[in-house]
Amino acid sequence: MNAARAVCAALLAGLAAGCGSEEDATRAVRDAAVRTTTAGPLAIDETAEVTAGRRQRVALAIKGTADGKARTARFTMSSRLEGEGTPSASVREFDELLDGEMAVRGELVYMRLPALDREAGLNGRWLVLDPNDPISKQVGFTGTSGIGGPDPSRPADLLRAAEDVERVGTEGGETHYRLKVDYGRYLDLLPTKERRALAGELRKLRLMVDTSAVEHEVWIDDDGYVTRMQGDLESRFGADVASYSIELSRADRPPAIPRHGVTFDDLANE
Repeated sequence: MNAARAVCAALLAGLAAGCGSEEDATRAVRDAAVRTTTAGPLAIDETAEVTAGRRQRVALAIKGTADGKARTARFTMSSRLEGEGTPSASVREFDELLDGEMAVRGELVYMRLPALDREAGLNGRWLVLDPNDPISKQVGFTGTSGIGGPDPSRPADLLRAAEDVERVGTEGGETHYRLKVDYGRYLDLLPTKERRALAGELRKLRLMVDTSAVEHEVWIDDDGYVTRMQGDLESRFGADVASYSIELSRADRPPAIPRHGVTFDDLANE
């Protein structure tokens, strides 16, 4: 009888520990998201693949610096088409728009892309997307969130909505977690303006993958900072849609934000 009680006690203790460990893991990831976002300048090295057409993919490389506390970021982007067959004109255009430079400062978005330069005659100048610009208002541009995704100066912020967190193990002094991010819940954590701007993207995500909860893998160092994130997105029919891997490390300098640029209104009055 005493042996049976001991076994039952051990099982109950194990179950309790399991529940506690998931809560602890969730807290660790969410705390790391806040700590990383407010840490100051971060170096970012990201690779991604996006399905474009039936047999083509766009492979994207992004390098730069971001400061979530100051809400500033600057990146260089390069892309290449992969796959079989001849890409359509729309796929080629999509690929061209992912080559160049981008920066953000608060709600201002700066772009210096060869494709835009050719179309708008920028002559190497930065195009500034300003939500207060009259033409930007006419087309409904609302700021940084208006470019169709979370704030690029805060790549780890979405982990504040982490759930179903599983601690996989430790690797090279870092703790590896597997989890889901519920983007519906994440939008609820954002200011009203950003939440409204991203509501349409959330609807697209749910239509594409039939859920707002997407799986990610995350690595956190011993100091509690996010160092790596990766994930894959599949359609509701099982086809690959996109994948990404991003590495984060502390940077010595903040992002160098352009001092000058031209808005659409400036271009219209030239």
